[in-house]
Amino acid sequence: MKQRLLYIIIGVVIFTLSACVSGNEEAKTAEGLGVGDPLPAFSVTLHDGRVVADTTLAGTPTLIAFFHTECPDCQRELPVLQGLYEQYGQRVDFVCIGREENDSAVAAFWQKNQLTMPWTAQKDRAVYNLFAQIYIPRVYLADKIGLIQAVFVEKVDKDELDKALMKVVQQP
Repeated sequence: MKQRLLYIIIGVVIFTLSACVSGNEEAKTAEGLGVGDPLPAFSVTLHDGRVVADTTLAGTPTLIAFFHTECPDCQRELPVLQGLYEQYGQRVDFVCIGREENDSAVAAFWQKNQLTMPWTAQKDRAVYNLFAQIYIPRVYLADKIGLIQAVFVEKVDKDELDKALMKVVQQP
Protein backbone atom coordinates (compact mmCIF):
# COMPACT_ATOMS: atom_id res chain seq x y z
CA MET A 1 0.00 0.00 0.00
CA LYS A 2 2.80 2.43 0.89
CA GLN A 3 4.61 1.59 -2.33
CA ARG A 4 1.46 2.26 -4.34
CA LEU A 5 1.01 5.63 -2.61
CA LEU A 6 4.65 6.45 -3.34
CA TYR A 7 4.12 5.73 -7.05
CA ILE A 8 1.03 7.93 -7.10
CA ILE A 9 2.93 10.79 -5.45
CA ILE A 10 5.84 10.41 -7.88
CA GLY A 11 3.40 10.39 -10.79
CA VAL A 12 1.68 13.53 -9.55
CA VAL A 13 5.04 15.29 -9.06
CA ILE A 14 6.22 14.33 -12.57
CA PHE A 15 2.90 15.44 -14.06
CA THR A 16 3.05 18.73 -12.15
CA LEU A 17 6.61 19.45 -13.25
CA SER A 18 5.82 18.71 -16.87
CA ALA A 19 2.72 20.91 -16.67
CA CYS A 20 4.86 23.79 -15.39
CA VAL A 21 7.27 23.45 -18.30
CA SER A 22 4.42 23.25 -20.74
CA GLY A 23 2.67 26.16 -19.05
CA ASN A 24 5.77 28.33 -19.31
CA GLU A 25 6.12 27.55 -23.00
CA GLU A 26 2.46 28.40 -23.53
CA ALA A 27 2.83 31.62 -21.57
CA LYS A 28 5.83 32.62 -23.68
CA THR A 29 3.90 31.92 -26.87
CA ALA A 30 0.83 33.66 -25.46
CA GLU A 31 2.85 36.80 -24.89
CA GLY A 32 3.21 37.13 -28.63
CA LEU A 33 5.16 39.92 -30.23
CA GLY A 34 6.71 42.46 -27.91
CA VAL A 35 8.33 45.85 -27.80
CA GLY A 36 11.19 46.05 -30.32
CA ASP A 37 9.79 43.31 -32.57
CA PRO A 38 8.95 44.21 -36.17
CA LEU A 39 5.38 43.96 -37.37
CA PRO A 40 4.86 40.61 -39.10
CA ALA A 41 4.00 40.39 -42.79
CA PHE A 42 0.21 40.62 -43.01
CA SER A 43 -2.55 42.01 -45.18
CA VAL A 44 -6.20 42.76 -44.44
CA THR A 45 -9.03 44.43 -46.32
CA LEU A 46 -10.79 47.10 -44.29
CA HIS A 47 -14.56 47.59 -44.25
CA ASP A 48 -14.24 50.44 -46.74
CA GLY A 49 -12.35 48.25 -49.24
CA ARG A 50 -8.86 49.61 -48.53
CA VAL A 51 -6.15 46.99 -48.32
CA VAL A 52 -3.77 47.47 -45.42
CA ALA A 53 -0.53 45.52 -45.18
CA ASP A 54 2.66 45.79 -43.20
CA THR A 55 4.29 47.23 -46.32
CA THR A 56 1.60 49.91 -46.86
CA LEU A 57 1.99 51.08 -43.27
CA ALA A 58 5.66 51.96 -43.64
CA GLY A 59 6.34 55.62 -42.95
CA THR A 60 3.37 56.12 -40.60
CA PRO A 61 2.95 55.13 -36.95
CA THR A 62 0.37 52.37 -36.66
CA LEU A 63 -1.98 51.15 -33.97
CA ILE A 64 -3.32 47.64 -34.49
CA ALA A 65 -6.05 46.42 -32.16
CA PHE A 66 -7.40 42.87 -32.05
CA PHE A 67 -10.87 42.42 -30.57
CA HIS A 68 -14.11 40.45 -30.59
CA THR A 69 -17.43 42.26 -30.25
CA GLU A 70 -18.75 39.78 -27.66
CA CYS A 71 -15.67 40.14 -25.43
CA PRO A 72 -16.54 42.28 -22.36
CA ASP A 73 -12.96 43.60 -22.10
CA CYS A 74 -13.03 44.55 -25.78
CA GLN A 75 -16.40 46.27 -25.35
CA ARG A 76 -14.86 48.36 -22.57
CA GLU A 77 -11.58 49.15 -24.37
CA LEU A 78 -12.78 49.93 -27.91
CA PRO A 79 -14.38 53.26 -26.86
CA VAL A 80 -11.06 54.19 -25.20
CA LEU A 81 -9.32 53.55 -28.52
CA GLN A 82 -12.01 55.59 -30.29
CA GLY A 83 -11.13 58.60 -28.14
CA LEU A 84 -7.47 58.22 -29.04
CA TYR A 85 -8.40 57.74 -32.70
CA GLU A 86 -10.22 61.08 -32.62
CA GLN A 87 -7.09 62.67 -31.21
CA TYR A 88 -4.40 60.90 -33.30
CA GLY A 89 -6.24 59.47 -36.31
CA GLN A 90 -4.80 62.04 -38.71
CA ARG A 91 -1.21 61.15 -37.74
CA VAL A 92 -1.46 57.45 -36.87
CA ASP A 93 -2.96 54.60 -38.90
CA PHE A 94 -5.52 52.75 -36.76
CA VAL A 95 -6.43 49.21 -37.81
CA CYS A 96 -8.99 47.32 -35.72
CA ILE A 97 -9.08 43.61 -36.50
CA GLY A 98 -12.01 41.48 -35.38
CA ARG A 99 -10.77 38.01 -34.50
CA GLU A 100 -13.18 35.26 -35.62
CA GLU A 101 -15.84 37.81 -36.50
CA ASN A 102 -18.17 38.49 -39.39
CA ASP A 103 -18.79 41.84 -41.05
CA SER A 104 -22.38 42.22 -39.87
CA ALA A 105 -21.51 41.71 -36.18
CA VAL A 106 -18.68 44.26 -36.29
CA ALA A 107 -20.70 46.77 -38.33
CA ALA A 108 -23.60 46.52 -35.86
CA PHE A 109 -21.26 46.97 -32.88
CA TRP A 110 -19.56 49.96 -34.53
CA GLN A 111 -22.89 51.59 -35.28
CA LYS A 112 -24.34 50.92 -31.82
CA ASN A 113 -21.25 52.39 -30.13
CA GLN A 114 -20.71 55.21 -32.64
CA LEU A 115 -17.20 54.03 -33.49
CA THR A 116 -15.50 55.43 -36.59
CA MET A 117 -12.12 53.65 -36.50
CA PRO A 118 -11.19 51.58 -39.56
CA TRP A 119 -12.00 47.91 -39.03
CA THR A 120 -11.89 44.50 -40.61
CA ALA A 121 -13.64 41.30 -39.61
CA GLN A 122 -11.53 38.17 -39.94
CA LYS A 123 -13.38 34.86 -39.99
CA ASP A 124 -10.44 33.03 -38.46
CA ARG A 125 -7.30 33.66 -36.39
CA ALA A 126 -4.80 33.65 -39.25
CA VAL A 127 -3.75 37.31 -38.92
CA TYR A 128 -4.11 37.30 -35.14
CA ASN A 129 -1.84 34.27 -34.84
CA LEU A 130 0.96 36.22 -36.53
CA PHE A 131 0.93 38.48 -33.47
CA ALA A 132 -0.13 36.20 -30.58
CA GLN A 133 -2.00 33.05 -29.64
CA ILE A 134 -4.35 34.09 -26.83
CA TYR A 135 -5.86 37.10 -25.06
CA ILE A 136 -7.84 40.01 -26.42
CA PRO A 137 -8.16 42.90 -26.56
CA ARG A 138 -4.58 43.18 -27.73
CA VAL A 139 -3.16 46.50 -28.95
CA TYR A 140 0.15 47.02 -30.75
CA LEU A 141 1.64 50.43 -31.43
CA ALA A 142 4.37 50.49 -34.08
CA ASP A 143 6.59 53.37 -35.13
CA LYS A 144 7.15 54.67 -38.67
CA ILE A 145 9.57 51.86 -39.53
CA GLY A 146 7.28 49.13 -38.23
CA LEU A 147 8.93 48.36 -34.90
CA ILE A 148 6.54 47.73 -32.03
CA GLN A 149 6.86 50.44 -29.39
CA ALA A 150 4.04 49.43 -27.00
CA VAL A 151 1.79 46.42 -26.37
CA PHE A 152 -1.37 46.32 -24.28
CA VAL A 153 -3.08 43.03 -23.48
CA GLU A 154 -6.59 42.75 -22.03
CA LYS A 155 -6.51 46.30 -20.63
CA VAL A 156 -5.51 49.51 -22.33
CA ASP A 157 -3.89 52.03 -20.01
CA LYS A 158 -5.18 55.17 -21.76
CA ASP A 159 -2.52 57.45 -20.26
CA GLU A 160 0.32 55.09 -21.17
CA LEU A 161 -1.00 54.58 -24.69
CA ASP A 162 -1.45 58.35 -25.06
CA LYS A 163 2.21 58.89 -24.06
CA ALA A 164 3.35 56.18 -26.45
CA LEU A 165 1.27 57.67 -29.28
CA MET A 166 2.70 61.12 -28.65
CA LYS A 167 6.21 59.67 -28.69
CA VAL A 168 5.82 57.86 -32.03
CA VAL A 169 4.13 60.85 -33.62
CA GLN A 170 7.04 63.09 -32.65
CA GLN A 171 9.74 60.73 -33.96
CA PRO A 172 11.56 62.02 -37.06
